[in-house]
Amino acid sequence: MLLETEVLKEIQCAHVPLGSSGEAIILALASIAWLVLLICLVCVVAFRKHAALRSAQIKTLNVLLLGAALMNGAETSQIGEPTRVKCAMRFSLLLFGFMYFVGSLLIKQYTITMVLRRTRYDRRKGSRGQLFMRFEFTICTLVALAFFVIWYAVVGFEPEAVVADV
Repeated sequence: MLLETEVLKEIQCAHVPLGSSGEAIILALASIAWLVLLICLVCVVAFRKHAALRSAQIKTLNVLLLGAALMNGAETSQIGEPTRVKCAMRFSLLLFGFMYFVGSLLIKQYTITMVLRRTRYDRRKGSRGQLFMRFEFTICTLVALAFFVIWYAVVGFEPEAVVADV
């Protein structure tokens, strides 16, 4: 609550006011990104039997697309007045989206590296790469959750109102 001698200077949480030109730009770009993501998802589902997509592993592509969708959602969540939920949502969507997007690529790269390094004897046994691929979504979620808890404990998600005396 502001006193009569104080004026709200700014709110320390990234937001774009409703009805501004920034809102229109963000919504236009986000709509294009959602359309591209939808086309990619349709292609993954439609061509899942194709050899190129099978070798890319559908699960990895789905986790990658989920990460891209969460990052896109983070950008659209900053529209409107900042609240505690919106401040937390933007950070958490960016964090989980980035972790799913990049984490799926890193785990896929690790799996390829392990396959290329294996000897003929090792190919008969299960490998760490297969274990990582089986639990890639869980691994990415746990790492992102750890970052989220640490960030919340240290910084919190309260929007801060900076006031100036009149």
